[in-house]
Amino acid sequence: MNVSDHAVNAVIADRLARAIAVTGMTPNEFARYSGINEHLYRYLNGSSGLRVPQLLRLCEALDVSPNYLLGWGEDLGAQAPPPPARRTPKFRVDKPPGA
Repeated sequence: MNVSDHAVNAVIADRLARAIAVTGMTPNEFARYSGINEHLYRYLNGSSGLRVPQLLRLCEALDVSPNYLLGWGEDLGAQAPPPPARRTPKFRVDKPPGA
């Protein structure tokens, strides 16, 4: 079975948009939170594919598996992350440790 890059990018874009919506953040807020500012909109509109480091970073920030974003049979259901107010940023720290 041969799947086109466009079809894969469309699945990733759909899954990424769903996962971001579950967080309660806007795409702009999520871009800042995840540290993937410059390419997030390309991923969301399906015009650019993800490389493995970006895929893993997005998965970590969203608390989802790579299988979910790639559309490999998982549904977000049980993986839904908690609301942003309860989340601890994984890529940015506003206060130094012990402050």
